[in-house]
Amino acid sequence: MKKLSATLITSYYLLITKVSFAQTRLIPCSGLDCDLCDLLQLFKNLITFSLELGFVLAGAFIAYGAFVIMTAGGSEEKVKSGKQVVTTAITGVV
Repeated sequence: MKKLSATLITSYYLLITKVSFAQTRLIPCSGLDCDLCDLLQLFKNLITFSLELGFVLAGAFIAYGAFVIMTAGGSEEKVKSGKQVVTTAITGVV
C-alpha cells in the first residue's frame, strides 16, 4: 500500500509539473505576432505534451493494475482484471 501511494504521489507531481510547463511554454507566441512557424511549433508542443502525459498516465495505470493483482487474494477474476489493465496500458504506450 505504501508503494502504491508513493507511485501515485510521484505520478501526481509529474503530472502537475507537466501541466504547469504547458501553461507557460505550450504556446510559442503572444498576441498578433504569430506566424506559420509558431503554429507548427504549437502543434509540435501539443504532441510532445500529449506523449509525456500519456506516459505518466500509463505508469499510473500499470501501478494500479499491479496493485489489483497483488491484492487479488487468489481471486482469478481480480488477477485477470489487473492483467487486463496492465496490458491495456502497455498497448496504449506502444
